[in-house]
Amino acid sequence: MLGAMARLHRRFDDFALDAPMDAHWFSAPAHAAAVHPYAERRAPARPIGHAGWAMLFGAISGALGGLAMLKAADQVLAMQHSGSNLTHMLSVSVAHLNLGVGAAHQQALAAVMATGALAGALFGFLARRLLRIAPRLLFFWLLAPIVWIFVQACVMSRVAPHLTTSLPLVPLLVGALAYGTCVALVPPRRARQDHEDGG
Repeated sequence: MLGAMARLHRRFDDFALDAPMDAHWFSAPAHAAAVHPYAERRAPARPIGHAGWAMLFGAISGALGGLAMLKAADQVLAMQHSGSNLTHMLSVSVAHLNLGVGAAHQQALAAVMATGALAGALFGFLARRLLRIAPRLLFFWLLAPIVWIFVQACVMSRVAPHLTTSLPLVPLLVGALAYGTCVALVPPRRARQDHEDGG
């Protein structure tokens, strides 16, 4: 009886000697496994345009786009044999303000360019991640008409309701496409990535 208990005790002792080895095997840290040398590298950041250049180029192209929008809308009205002329209408509206700075026609064009520049600076900042021409064209061809519909239907209807009813929608939507094209064709300079070249 005592001999059987001694043999059983020796068996438990052998198991106890093996247990630390098994525990060490299963408790090995996860990072002990082989890791690919490129696994911990940071993913490259998406290219983005410099915010300042995006707003500057957007303002310049937006000023030119304002003129393009006005001329394109007048051209559509002329093709429709309409007696309306947006440039003349805007000149008359500016003349009523009596700013006293140049002729009414020049004041109207300056107002169009200033408004286009302000909108272009905002649009350029919003689209600074779009550096290629094709995505920029698609973006602004969608954005510019939507923004103009909102301005004419919601903003101008409350500020100047008499002017809203006299503005033709379709020619101005064509003009909005011309405006969007001008802003889209001038992408910003790409911003410098600080983490590139091992930074």
